[in-house]
Amino acid sequence: MKLRAHHKGKTLRAFVRKSGKIRFAGKTYTSPSVAGKDAVKRVSCNGSVFWHYERAPGDWIQLDNLRQ
Repeated sequence: MKLRAHHKGKTLRAFVRKSGKIRFAGKTYTSPSVAGKDAVKRVSCNGSVFWHYERAPGDWIQLDNLRQ
């Protein structure tokens, strides 16, 4: 599954592997929050709100919506 986020005018892209781990910028992460934290270079990040996935072509929604 493709993921993307916008930060400081840039579009960041990541991928969720079949294992559920996230691949971003050449590294593998165990959670969207850890990947987001490294992406924005902060101490913490709510990855479920930061990252969006493509539900349908052109329809990007927050990962948090998968829980509902």
